[in-house]
Amino acid sequence: MDNTLQTVSELDNIEIARSVTCDYSQLHEHVVVNKNDLTIISQNIRSIYHNFDDFIINLSTLNFELDIIILTECRLSANKPIPQITNYHSYMTTRQLNQNDGVVVYVKSSIKHKVEEIQLDQASCLRLNILGCEVYCIYRSPSNSNIDRFTDSLSTHLNIQSSHINTIIAGDININIKVRETESSHDRKNRVSYLNMLSHFGILPGHTLPTREHNCLDHFMLNINKKKFSAFVAILHSTITDHHTTFLSLTKLKNIHTAKKTTTTLNYEQALKDLQEKNLSDLLFCDDPNLLISSFIGTLTYIINNNTITKKIPNSKRIIKPWITMGILRCIKNRNHLQKQSRNDPYNEILKITYTRYRNYCNNLIKKLKRKYERDLLAKSITNNKMLWKNIKNITYSNKIMNHNLELLNIKPSPYESINYINNYFSNIGKQLADQIHPTLNNSHIPDISPPNSFALIDTDENEVNDILNNLKSNSAPAGLA
Repeated sequence: MDNTLQTVSELDNIEIARSVTCDYSQLHEHVVVNKNDLTIISQNIRSIYHNFDDFIINLSTLNFELDIIILTECRLSANKPIPQITNYHSYMTTRQLNQNDGVVVYVKSSIKHKVEEIQLDQASCLRLNILGCEVYCIYRSPSNSNIDRFTDSLSTHLNIQSSHINTIIAGDININIKVRETESSHDRKNRVSYLNMLSHFGILPGHTLPTREHNCLDHFMLNINKKKFSAFVAILHSTITDHHTTFLSLTKLKNIHTAKKTTTTLNYEQALKDLQEKNLSDLLFCDDPNLLISSFIGTLTYIINNNTITKKIPNSKRIIKPWITMGILRCIKNRNHLQKQSRNDPYNEILKITYTRYRNYCNNLIKKLKRKYERDLLAKSITNNKMLWKNIKNITYSNKIMNHNLELLNIKPSPYESINYINNYFSNIGKQLADQIHPTLNNSHIPDISPPNSFALIDTDENEVNDILNNLKSNSAPAGLA
């Protein structure tokens, strides 16, 4: 056992990645993210439905867009759609091991990728294939104290993976890989078993910095070609949950095409003034209509281009959500500063109470501003049904882009089992819903809902149908197909 511990200790000391601990606002001081770098952030969010907005606000303080966002312990519900992020595809695990379970992954839509859910014992996992990398996004509940089944199942999947591909294991694994003098023999055994299994595949810790209290439970385990790639890991202070945010950047990755964030403005008044001052009299004497049109279009194009200004939007001013104001960002910064002070001085009760009160005030303010924005958005579109439903879908996160139909064939181990599973679901869902509703109703207490007055439907004719069809709005078809 001593030799094994020494081996693991030596593996931990290998600098597979440069790592630091800092605030969100200080990340740019430690790393410069280029457009060809692969960036990943992972966060234990402890309910995606309650803490998602706070997490998004933290992301808005970064001066770049992330390629992959991993959220763990999402406490997913089959009856609730997951929140969406503009310009990102979202994926979620479907197997729930307990009420806290669930992994959600957001991938930038401009990057070619493939995501599948794999079956791990005692853990939920989405495997992402992207830019020559296999990224395992994992949440393992701490309720499973024996990790042997988890490590064995993960080893099975790693064993069939190509040895030439870069491997990243990310998420809240709940195995402490930071050596502590006071750790129990059970924790030491789990750490050794986990690290030994991964080292067999050349996968080493990207960091061993604390992510929850004094333990390193949120991992970035890496197997990369160090001659072609360099890795940087940052542990970012946050108050979203008691887990810090983990950030990874891999450099020298190619073929990531990101659109520039620019704004284009046209000075209409100056353009009109330039057009009025332009001498167009020569066009009146032109006999060739093609030449006349070409000259006139050329003149207009020159004036428009001459009065058009394209500016790149500074990332520091880019806000992901429209309801996030600069005041909220300052509030978040003050809240995080108080939290840092409180953690550095844990026995200062006055500081602790001050932080708690300010945190509650800040969180309530975020919720209040978001609700006000959503109410105003619905009020403005109340007279436009098409826009109203579009806003409702955005607010309720029900406008998710559906996955390709072929992915349904991967729900079960074989296409045949998947088709039977889907068929069984739709053939029984009606009866299941009815069974859930009927027991809650007692026939003796069902109110009398008979209408006070009877009514009748009058027969229609071709002329009435024809009038109705002719009066339909021609631009309503997209809403009906949505």
